[in-house]
Amino acid sequence: MKENDTGVRSRNIFSLVGAAVSGDREGVESGSPLTAAPTGRNQPTGAFTLLEMMLAIAIFSITVVGMVTGMNQTIRSSSMVAMSAYVRQQLDSRLLEARLRLRSEGTTTSPADGRGVIYTTVAEPLKLRDSKGHELQSLYRLQLTAKWVGPEGPQSATVEEYVFKDPTTAR
Repeated sequence: MKENDTGVRSRNIFSLVGAAVSGDREGVESGSPLTAAPTGRNQPTGAFTLLEMMLAIAIFSITVVGMVTGMNQTIRSSSMVAMSAYVRQQLDSRLLEARLRLRSEGTTTSPADGRGVIYTTVAEPLKLRDSKGHELQSLYRLQLTAKWVGPEGPQSATVEEYVFKDPTTAR
């Protein structure tokens, strides 16, 4: 122990802790928390009780179930987004093809493709008139509809476009 300028004795905290850990009680004041007597009951020194193990397993199980559920939702969402992108790309491609091959009006339905999507194409003349009341010729409405069954039931997507078919060009 050291005496400082005010005459109060002080001791470095590290020396107190070191003395308590090593069992050297010399220099440790009586009544200090470092000199507390043992309670008399046997404390486990490193073993887990059955209750602690069950609690740890329960927490681990809940965590794993939550993670698996989250991953399952992510996979389902990813699958739906991929299918939607596929259908949009196919509709754009088929609309371009229908525009280039437009010959007459009517409805055509294609068989299901490799992913189970059925495409229906509708081509019909538009009944539009100009400001003088004359009917506009060679204008068509193209509508493509895709139908498929997804994880959440039947799904569909539709695109529509107005097309001018030049009557002077033969295809």
